[in-house]
Amino acid sequence: MKFKRILSFFLIFVLLIGIFPVSRANAASEPPEIAAESAILIECSTDLVLYEKEADTLRYPASLTKLMTALITVESVSLDEIVTANGSAFEGLSIYGSTADIRHGEEMSVNDLLHCLLISSANEAANVLAQYVCDGSIDAFVQKMNARAKELGMTGTHYTNTHGLHDDDHYTTARDTATLVAEVMKHPELVEICATTAYTVPATNKSAERVLYSTNNLISTYKDKHYYYEYATGMKTGTTDAAGRCLAATADNGNIQLICIVLKSKLDEETKKQMNFVDATELFEWGFNNYGYRTILETGEPIDELHDIRFGKDRDYVLVAPKEKIVTLIDKTINFDDMTRTIVKNEGVEAPIEVGQVLGTVTVSYEGTDYGTVDLVATSTLECNKFAKTMSRIWHILTSKVMLISIAAFIGLIGIYIIFMIGYNARKRNRSYRGNGRGRR
Repeated sequence: MKFKRILSFFLIFVLLIGIFPVSRANAASEPPEIAAESAILIECSTDLVLYEKEADTLRYPASLTKLMTALITVESVSLDEIVTANGSAFEGLSIYGSTADIRHGEEMSVNDLLHCLLISSANEAANVLAQYVCDGSIDAFVQKMNARAKELGMTGTHYTNTHGLHDDDHYTTARDTATLVAEVMKHPELVEICATTAYTVPATNKSAERVLYSTNNLISTYKDKHYYYEYATGMKTGTTDAAGRCLAATADNGNIQLICIVLKSKLDEETKKQMNFVDATELFEWGFNNYGYRTILETGEPIDELHDIRFGKDRDYVLVAPKEKIVTLIDKTINFDDMTRTIVKNEGVEAPIEVGQVLGTVTVSYEGTDYGTVDLVATSTLECNKFAKTMSRIWHILTSKVMLISIAAFIGLIGIYIIFMIGYNARKRNRSYRGNGRGRR
């Protein structure tokens, strides 16, 4: 009975562990199932792709287009320049599209227009900026957008307008959008705007001051508090019937910074959840839980011995250690014991050896991926056996190719001299013999 009771408790314990995992960090590192038809998750500083789903499939970007519009603008004009909205900028825009209620003839700074463009996703702001940058020509601005996309290597992208309202020939990919976001992040002014949850546009010649509220529910609770994500830092939303619910988002947990793109996500009909925000949050959480910067090699820690050092006074080896630490972005589930250290030692090393002297390299890798290479240095000194080194040098000189050739040449010369002298003496004797013979006659 006692054994059965213990067995029962054990089985209950096992079941409880299965039902209530100890922590999310210890869970399997399989990525989440998401609603978006295309997505990509990238670590910013390394451009390492942590997750992708149909990342190169052509999709409609909707208002994510405005990130390129903003990029071209800040690369072309100053934020404090004043722009006058032209009536033609409002032509062809849907009355149901996003707007900041900009009016014909209204004067606003580029900075305020960018806030209208990126915070409230105003379609008319995109055209107003385009006309200002390209002397009234929206078509010329779109050409600049496509040229810039090509420069950035966005091979799956083509723009036909500045705002992202649907056009069959206006498309991009999740990977290209991540490339665009990475470029936008090089401009602090755009990063700041994309992180702003509310902005007051000062009164203009046509309007009293107006307040803009972000459409990005990951950073703003104004429209819906259920999607707020503590690590989210900003970027842009986009939605049309053809594009679905799209989102370009960034997040930073203090260890790593991530870019997440979801294209053609949806509104869950049953729960009414906006799945673009849910998708991005789940991918961010998975990325933060499974990846981070870790020190995979410490400095000063001896990891091997370098043997066969010539002319060592008391020994023929020294311990070697990494000159620098290797800190890298890596899957947290990887066990350091499973990582491979490939050591390449310098050949023909001779004493004396000084502390810190470079004696080779070490490369740390896992399943074929190299995570860093650093120099290996001596951790101690090794004195030189001067007598052994001197004798070796003498022997080296004596056995060197030049010396052997010189000796051979010298011996050859002696041989030639001997042969010459033998011949000379023989000829001399012959002359003496012939002279003596003539005298006797």
